[in-house]
Amino acid sequence: MKKTLTKSEWAVMSALWKKPKQTVSGVIETMDGVMDWKYNTYVTYIKRMCEKNLIGYKQLGRDKFYFPL
Repeated sequence: MKKTLTKSEWAVMSALWKKPKQTVSGVIETMDGVMDWKYNTYVTYIKRMCEKNLIGYKQLGRDKFYFPL
């Protein structure tokens, strides 16, 4: 089944394609102002994208490192 990304999802995926295995803060830094979001908005998008199986993560201590699937 073909998945279509929204503009916002595409922006997050682009950041993860540039540099996989990033924390939320890393994604924000990599996106470098592409989207004018608050921290919680990034967290919400990343969580939803995990639920859609677009990205995955590995838990290391307290941190989650996200990567594209």
